[in-house]
Amino acid sequence: MQGIQRGDIVWAFTRRRDGFYVIVARLRVTQAGPTPESDPERKAGRWFCESNRLGSSGITLFDPDEQDDAEEVIRSLSTSTEGRVLGHTFRGWRAIRPITAKDAEKLERHAVPP
Repeated sequence: MQGIQRGDIVWAFTRRRDGFYVIVARLRVTQAGPTPESDPERKAGRWFCESNRLGSSGITLFDPDEQDDAEEVIRSLSTSTEGRVLGHTFRGWRAIRPITAKDAEKLERHAVPP
């Protein structure tokens, strides 16, 4: 997370009620850095990244109910995803990982815009 900079893109996925993994957001970072110790949100993490607008230049939200299971796509990325349960592979400090432009294209093709 410490390596995230302004202009980077962060993808977010979650597990849906039916057990399928789905892509829920793409965030173009406009601000990132250490969370101030006085910030009540610090308990959620020592680093933050955020975007200040919606749309392709900021945050794009994807409808999780309109997607097929993304597990195969996520496991095909260049980052390591060898855990038996995919969500366990992205816990704690391993939750944020760099991906390639080719990886981003795969996620883009799979995600269904709202």
